[in-house]
Amino acid sequence: MNDASTSLPDHATIYQHANALLSEQRYAEAEALLRNALASGTGPMTLWRQLIYAIRPQGNVDESRQILEMIVQAVPGDMGARFDLAEILLLQGEFNRGWREYRFRYHMTHTAMIGRHVQRPRWEGQSIKGKTLLIHDEQGYGDIFQFLRMVAWARERSGARVILEVNPECYTLAKRCAGYDEIIPQGTIPPAFDFHCELMSLPMALGLQLSDLPGSTAYLSADPERVAHWQTRLSDLSRPWVGLVWAGLANTW
Repeated sequence: MNDASTSLPDHATIYQHANALLSEQRYAEAEALLRNALASGTGPMTLWRQLIYAIRPQGNVDESRQILEMIVQAVPGDMGARFDLAEILLLQGEFNRGWREYRFRYHMTHTAMIGRHVQRPRWEGQSIKGKTLLIHDEQGYGDIFQFLRMVAWARERSGARVILEVNPECYTLAKRCAGYDEIIPQGTIPPAFDFHCELMSLPMALGLQLSDLPGSTAYLSADPERVAHWQTRLSDLSRPWVGLVWAGLANTW
């Protein structure tokens, strides 16, 4: 008599094999392996997550979203899935729900490590005229530069006095943007404030829609003294040099 359990798929082995294929970016092979293992429509959530990692790089965003919706419904506490779903929703222009799901990043380990425990309410887009709003960064350089444009929008919407706090490395460039009343480098004690908001929570507070973009451009500008310095230093070049920044702050989590 055959043991029926011998016909069951070895999910642990499949996971390990798929993980190896994904690490080598052999996405089509990983997809074939995982689809075969999940052909019945059931299986561990870990394999479904791997299937997303296999098909999304191949451009299959719609099915990736369907799988994530399934995972979030089955396991609401899977913050990684909610974060991945937020990215797809935003990619597809569904900003209302996308920014709501993106709020779950505060429950993820790598984000919680750098989170701010502020004993003041988070600003949610309401008028707070006469109050002081602290807007602070939370992640990497690229995120800071991208979301700085919204500081002016936040001041206009809130009617508040805005204090902008950024990390010291971005301070020189950030102080040339518009929309704040005071700017301070991270690590200094901020003046008293009534509300706070992370830079990357501004889109949700502002109710940002796809139609609002790109908004005003050239919201960042270089220091004129540095521009003059490099113009002088490079004046003898026979042709211009173009510098391409292909990476920002390396992830440490």
